[in-house]
Amino acid sequence: MKIKHLAKSVLFFFLVSPVAIAQDYLQEAFFAQDASKVLVAAHRAAHNFAPENSLLAVENAIREGIDIIEIDIKTSKDGIPMLMHDGTIDRTTNGTGRLENYTFEELRMLRLKNVDGTLSEHQIPTLEEVFQLAKGHILIDLDLKLKNIKPVIAEVQKSSMQSQVFFFDSDYGVLKKIKRIDPSLYLMPRTHSDKEVAKAIRIFDPVIVHIDPSFYTKALVDDLKAKNIKVWINAFGDVDKSLTNGSSKRLMDFLKNGANVLQTDQPEKMISALKAEGLHH
Repeated sequence: MKIKHLAKSVLFFFLVSPVAIAQDYLQEAFFAQDASKVLVAAHRAAHNFAPENSLLAVENAIREGIDIIEIDIKTSKDGIPMLMHDGTIDRTTNGTGRLENYTFEELRMLRLKNVDGTLSEHQIPTLEEVFQLAKGHILIDLDLKLKNIKPVIAEVQKSSMQSQVFFFDSDYGVLKKIKRIDPSLYLMPRTHSDKEVAKAIRIFDPVIVHIDPSFYTKALVDDLKAKNIKVWINAFGDVDKSLTNGSSKRLMDFLKNGANVLQTDQPEKMISALKAEGLHH
């Protein structure tokens, strides 16, 4: 009997240990006080070779060793959290109108478009499906495109993803509601000035703050790091363009002020450039 239990324990260890190891790494990388490494966030997941906000884009990000995926969340007419960025589904699917006006079953009839506009075989994914794929492998930034946050929080709790997910919004009313419902959840408030950074810290005590290039200074970043708060900034535009053209100079210049997390549309190229400089695991 004891041998049988031992065998089960050994089997269980080998089944769960890869996820446990991945989860440990994610937590260590995100919360490390030594912030010498830069984390890469794939905007709308790794969508250069997949439809944006698709399960394939999530798979690509995991396979490439990207640290974080940013995904956009809305809810269907019947309250199912699903991935969609735009106000309508016109650009990214073969449907028209607002996602919120369709039921889950109706949305499942649609297909996502590829980068070149052609129709793919991929469906609009649910948040639950993303969690099943990503659990233990990659951090997730939930860009909230909705006011009714309860179905999203319920999915995070049901999937036990509290330590792997953080919530992003510029609407502090929504973030306050999240904090009231479950104070253990991680928040990333959007800020537009040094003054608003101080306000966000006072209200939310966040683990990470989103800042803009207009007030991205070394003094601000050093102050946030001293408080063990990660600094997220978008590297779209010139930085992404230079990476596409094979140069990492703009990226290195951009990092001089010390941001911890860079969001990009070129995650594969950014990771390659950071690794070459010893700035990525």
